[in-house]
Amino acid sequence: EKETEYLSLLKFKDSIQSTMDSLAYQIWPDSIAGRWNSKTLCIESNCSDYVIGDQRVDIWVFDQDSTGLHARVLNNKNEIIRTYQANYSPNGIRLTFKTDSLSTRQAVMNVNLDQINSDKISGKRTITIDDKCTAVFNLELSRLNPKN
Repeated sequence: EKETEYLSLLKFKDSIQSTMDSLAYQIWPDSIAGRWNSKTLCIESNCSDYVIGDQRVDIWVFDQDSTGLHARVLNNKNEIIRTYQANYSPNGIRLTFKTDSLSTRQAVMNVNLDQINSDKISGKRTITIDDKCTAVFNLELSRLNPKN
């Protein structure tokens, strides 16, 4: 009886550990987490909304919660413009955003940040609208203040 109870408790402990492992979420390394200034430059476009040479400056914030890693883009009034879902690996950062199905225009944004240093991150952002046109941007982030 005691052995059966003991084995049952071990199974219970293992199931709790397995659940806890699946609930654990990934966090950004300190070298990436926090706020960054961004400079975006359009380098290719067949969309009427984006012209080669268009530039934009925003603040990007790399953070996380129980749903995963995120990159939030803020305007100059500190308002959230967009929140990307993020994946981080030693090969770089991949960000994705897709408008919801009720939007009048369907936009898909993919960001590939493959040049990562302690004070600069760079890569490309591709925007596809209604599966009809695509714009490509160079994206350069520079450290604003760590963890702010």
